Amino acid sequence: MLPHRLKLLVRTSRNPSLLYADHLEGHGVKFFSAVCQRDCEGIVAKHKLATYGVPGPAAWFKVLNPAYSQKRGRREMFEKFHGGGDFSVKRSTPKSDGESSLDTERLTGV
Repeated sequence: MLPHRLKLLVRTSRNPSLLYADHLEGHGVKFFSAVCQRDCEGIVAKHKLATYGVPGPAAWFKVLNPAYSQKRGRREMFEKFHGGGDFSVKRSTPKSDGESSLDTERLTGV
């Protein structure tokens, strides 16, 4: 129900800044691999049925590229502009079999 309503909102909105990004159901690993290959910092995701107003670390998570070349100093810059609150960061850790695992770091009061 929520994805349909969101598409309708974006389609009927007069705001050219609104963009509906479709869900990557079943393609998240492939998408994250492409993000890493392009030396991007990572991805931010939420469950497709979760609303945008849901607070807490379970609603949204960030998966970071462990090989991101511009990582140095990024956390400090994020903390400076974040304005406080709690959030979780999921870090992708490469494993010997070529896969990745996600480790969660909970950050409080940043």
